[in-house]
Amino acid sequence: MSVEKRLNTKAATIALILFFSQFFIQGSLTAAFAEEELVVSNIRAMVSEKGSTVYSLSVFAGVKNNGETRTVVIEVIAVNAAGFQVGNAILSGPVEHGQNRMLSTVIQMQKEDFESIDHWEWKKP
Repeated sequence: MSVEKRLNTKAATIALILFFSQFFIQGSLTAAFAEEELVVSNIRAMVSEKGSTVYSLSVFAGVKNNGETRTVVIEVIAVNAAGFQVGNAILSGPVEHGQNRMLSTVIQMQKEDFESIDHWEWKKP
């Protein structure tokens, strides 16, 4: 291989390394230092009425709004031990900038599905 080709190959390799390094650093820093607009925590459900096959549940989630004041709409899902979604709830309400607020809603769920819930999680958009 000629000296010129080796220099071109070396220059191209360095350019690729610099490009991917910059891409990785920018992406990592943004993820590490960017504050999430919404933080959802403390998701829980309480049975408010037990039917023979269907339960009525009150579902709650704590929401912190780090973005602009607005009506927040989130979806939380019930997940079984195998990792499958067995239920969901849509919660909404006005949350001001910097405010923490507990949102709630009432849903219906089959008894078997409720009894199989391992945990609740926020389904990010």
